[in-house]
Amino acid sequence: MTAEERLGGTLSTKATAEHEFDRLWARELMARALKHLEKAWRAEGKEAVFEAFRDQLTTGELKRSYREIGDELGMTEAAARYTAYTLRARYREALEGEVLETVGDRREAAAEFAHLQQIFCPPN
Repeated sequence: MTAEERLGGTLSTKATAEHEFDRLWARELMARALKHLEKAWRAEGKEAVFEAFRDQLTTGELKRSYREIGDELGMTEAAARYTAYTLRARYREALEGEVLETVGDRREAAAEFAHLQQIFCPPN
């Protein structure tokens, strides 16, 4: 093996380790944001609503239709869609808050949040 091959392997391994660290860091921030959001919705008496949409926040997918969720919660399909939108917006705010708490500076937090998004949603 040449020195270039060994160096390339080291850089690749280092990049992979850094990427994995970033993913773990991001998952921890997401878990903390989700916990804060859950606590807030429970305090508002909306635990069932939060639970109905939890999967969408954590995986990005709904296991049931908005109509089914709405029927379960006693709301229209449109209201269920709006509630999901509101919950996603509040999750984003909670996540931004976690990033800001971690870095302490709003400008740096914006850059970190953009980096966080790229970890899970890299540009094509």
